[in-house]
Amino acid sequence: HSQRQTTRGAFCYFFYFSVRWVLQKYIPRPLLIEGRKFHLRAYVLCVGAISVYFFEQVLLLCAQRPYQGCALSDRCAHLTNTAVASELDDFEESKCVKLLDPDLEHELDTRQPKLARGLGGKAAAHKVLGDMHTITAELFRAYRGEFAAFQPLPNCFEHFGLDFMVDESLRVWLLEVNPGPDFKQTGRRLESVVATMLDDSVTVALDRHLALQAQASSPETRPHEAVSSQAEAMAQAKYRAAGTGFKAVYSDVWPLNSPGGSGGGVL
Repeated sequence: HSQRQTTRGAFCYFFYFSVRWVLQKYIPRPLLIEGRKFHLRAYVLCVGAISVYFFEQVLLLCAQRPYQGCALSDRCAHLTNTAVASELDDFEESKCVKLLDPDLEHELDTRQPKLARGLGGKAAAHKVLGDMHTITAELFRAYRGEFAAFQPLPNCFEHFGLDFMVDESLRVWLLEVNPGPDFKQTGRRLESVVATMLDDSVTVALDRHLALQAQASSPETRPHEAVSSQAEAMAQAKYRAAGTGFKAVYSDVWPLNSPGGSGGGVL
């Protein structure tokens, strides 16, 4: 009996650590573009501890085949991952890789004006973008103090790829967060989006962030001038993002170490 328990425990341990499951609510009535399912890929820049910047040029990535009336087994109609679609012989990048602005606005104005709910395509697309900003800010705010899972470091920056979906009521859903995102999702036609994002990342994270850090550490800086509140941190984040393609969506002064020890929980 003890041997059976040991074997069963070993099997459960192996099964738990070798198989990964993701459980999400299925969105039965997704918003479609040109009759096809899509998701939105946003690039997010995190600087220091912590300021979060949302890149405003959002990718709109479509499935290769129409969604309406398709079988559940038709992966090419359900999966909106560009890596999947690009493996098909009939893959057309121009149909699968688009931008939130202007393509969603055009869809709502021309093909599905009723779904814009009287807002018009431009205002409806702006609402979707605003909801993505809000969700992104709430996401990172929720990790404050969660040192075992996520702790940003001063004088460091990192990119994330956030994937969202929109349903027919224009409600925005967060699907997943990808550290070290795959920039190939952009494809060749929109390579300039990634190039601009990387250039602006250097401006925000290095040119401006480090300049403010140096100013704050200067002996001439008075104690009351140092950033000590969320409002001050947000004001500086907005300054860093000004004139770039990024929008500052969240900034705060996070503790650098976990409670109970120096450097505990730093990844």
